[in-house]
Amino acid sequence: HADATQEASATVTIMSNVTVSVSPGDTTIPAGETLQLTAAIQNAKDTAARWKVNEVAGGNATLGTISSGLYTAPALPPPGGIVTITAISLADTSKTDSVNVTVQFSNASLNGPYVFSMSGNDADGTFYTVGRLIADGQGNITSAIQDYRQAGMSSQKPFTAKYSVSPEGQMSITVEGQE
Repeated sequence: HADATQEASATVTIMSNVTVSVSPGDTTIPAGETLQLTAAIQNAKDTAARWKVNEVAGGNATLGTISSGLYTAPALPPPGGIVTITAISLADTSKTDSVNVTVQFSNASLNGPYVFSMSGNDADGTFYTVGRLIADGQGNITSAIQDYRQAGMSSQKPFTAKYSVSPEGQMSITVEGQE
């Protein structure tokens, strides 16, 4: 007030205190399963979040998809087996939180038509077999046929079976009504 020719200015930066927290934390789920995630947005009137899977908004068929926090893992684990799911605050898009989800093989990883071949030795000598099957993604082989050859004899055998896929991707089959 003493000298009207003098003035000064200051820059004030207002910092957001919005925080984002995703739960549950890092976890593992079987391929094809779902996981409900929650984004807790604090210090904001708008508590909604936008979701990404490996930086892809909403995810995709290879990585899995997410909508309203519900993550659906793909039928086959994505490359590397781990996805990063990120929640982004709509009130302040610079505020995020992420969790890592490891997707492991499961029965859902085997779904549809397949062909196979196998050879080996048993008490009767060397055998060879080829065939085709249809897996239902739930542990059942609903239709299958194999061409079998051993000791100069050939046969064609239809069969049904149960299967199990381990988290590492190893499959075991139990053939019903077969020797």
